Amino acid sequence: MTTYYPVPQNTISIGEFQGNDILHPKHQCSKCGHAISPYFAKMTGICSFCMKGHNEFEYIDRIFTATIYVYEFRDHKLTNAIDDVKTGEYTEEMAEILQWGLEDFGNLSNCDILVPPPRGTKDAESNHMTKIGKVLSERVGIPLHEFLHKSEEYDSQRSLTGAQERWVNVEGNIECIRDFRTSPFAVVIDDIVTTGATLENCARALKEAGASKVVGLAIARTEYIDDLVDAEVYIPEDEIPEDERP
Repeated sequence: MTTYYPVPQNTISIGEFQGNDILHPKHQCSKCGHAISPYFAKMTGICSFCMKGHNEFEYIDRIFTATIYVYEFRDHKLTNAIDDVKTGEYTEEMAEILQWGLEDFGNLSNCDILVPPPRGTKDAESNHMTKIGKVLSERVGIPLHEFLHKSEEYDSQRSLTGAQERWVNVEGNIECIRDFRTSPFAVVIDDIVTTGATLENCARALKEAGASKVVGLAIARTEYIDDLVDAEVYIPEDEIPEDERP
């Protein structure tokens, strides 16, 4: 099994989780939050998916992600913890990661409201992102509002595999339960971004209700290790000279 190491000049540690660094790629797509190489960051600022038109965002102004969820790292402590947030675990730790994002990404800390997406399934006893959001709201002093509900029930995005399935599953099925008298700048908080379909439809509902700007902020962006190697975020051990290996 190949061992991979983060590339120091292209990653930063935003904290620790159970003794492991929480890594943030320095270069991310300015639309969807995918990790990109320094070359792409300099030349285009966007990832190949967005460049080829695979991510057609109309309502969400931008997606920011604090760290990465690597599919192949199933034994990674943070990856497993992100899987467990739906059960109500690690609320404080996840709120801390989102707090880093709010305070370090542009002007996100100047937003007017924090908004969680609707809960994932009808069987869920509560919305885990509301629970995390309440802790985050207390930390940063920005109000959290549960303005988004499902207009029609849909399957959990995590239960689906294909990108098209995820877009069809959620499209037009999220509504904002109030109209805004002002035109707030809203940040929609979520745990994982894969296609951005949920955030796009949350943004659509909020903007139709009068929001002036909607940005997505997620704990993690799903990534494949080969894409992270291409983005120079990770490097395989066999590409590092033996006398330079960690």
